[in-house]
Amino acid sequence: MTTISNYKCLVCDNPMDKNETTCPVCGNEGRKIITLINEGVQVLDMCAGGMKSPRYSGKHKFAFEFLSGKNLFIKENRYVDKARTIDRIEDLYVEKVTDPLNGEQLHYKNEPLSKHQKSSTRKKKH
Repeated sequence: MTTISNYKCLVCDNPMDKNETTCPVCGNEGRKIITLINEGVQVLDMCAGGMKSPRYSGKHKFAFEFLSGKNLFIKENRYVDKARTIDRIEDLYVEKVTDPLNGEQLHYKNEPLSKHQKSSTRKKKH
């Protein structure tokens, strides 16, 4: 965030110094403070969806799932582009994570869904 303040005489609109109490041109003691605040906003989006199938029910009720968009990369505390496809019919898991600034591929996985382990289940429990 950027803040810029300007001081002007209330009567003659003459620019004044921050510490001046009276206008050097007209002698008036009133002054106005003009403050400009510049704030940035970043919009992040994520799209996800799936295709249901009567073959699948319960927790894994989608035959096909996808997601694509910005995602928080916890290790580096920044946003990355993430695309993931889960296809239960074709037994496929594909995940690609890229750096939106330079296009560098940070993570890529293409494997049978039956062999895929979530990172949370790979961690050893103490």
